[in-house]
Amino acid sequence: MTDPKLALIIGVGSGLGGALSKRFAEGGHPVAMVARSARHTDTYAAEITAKGGRAKGYAADALDEEALGRVIDEAEAEFGPLGVAIFNIGGRELKGFLEYEVAEVENTWRSGFLAAFIMAQAAARRMLPRGEGSIFFTGAPSSRRGMANHLTYAVAKFGVRAMAETMAREFSSQSLHIAHFTVDGGVGNDRRLKADPELAAKDGFMSMEAMAEAYYQTHLQPRSCWAFDVEMRPWNRAF
Repeated sequence: MTDPKLALIIGVGSGLGGALSKRFAEGGHPVAMVARSARHTDTYAAEITAKGGRAKGYAADALDEEALGRVIDEAEAEFGPLGVAIFNIGGRELKGFLEYEVAEVENTWRSGFLAAFIMAQAAARRMLPRGEGSIFFTGAPSSRRGMANHLTYAVAKFGVRAMAETMAREFSSQSLHIAHFTVDGGVGNDRRLKADPELAAKDGFMSMEAMAEAYYQTHLQPRSCWAFDVEMRPWNRAF
């Protein structure tokens, strides 16, 4: 990649999305943060701006293709061309197979997979003519392994990783870096750190800053050596 271009982060709440936004801003990237509400994005934008960075929060539904397109157009008009797009929406509901309603399966698939497709397609359409860009997806062990009581989550995560793999095979030769990140462990957000300070003191939770650094360094990789599957877990996690 050349000079730091606009970074689009989809799914910015109190966890990894904020850490990603701050790390890319520290690297000189202007950052567009997208969430359903401005509760967290406005706070992060103020923090980044106070440190000399450039960032703006956008309240939008990631499933609204037209709304997301307008967000990207507005961000590009203010900050320049899109260079990085990261899908970081999670969320899961655990229950037995026979307990799921059709609507629940569809809703989780829409928010977990279809929203990722909408972002990826919008990003690729803008990046391909420019001949560079990174499109990253946050995954989980359920991206590869269908665990009991994880039906809807696994369906969405399997789909995202499969899409990332097809994109990598289609677009790597056109200088788009596609990567999938498996987050295998408890993310060290404030709630977890306060709930189990003993485990936190032993580095038993995943540092959000360290995770964000992994995404950032993957983005910086030269195209002669691109990673696709990046697995991250704390030292004490069995796998």
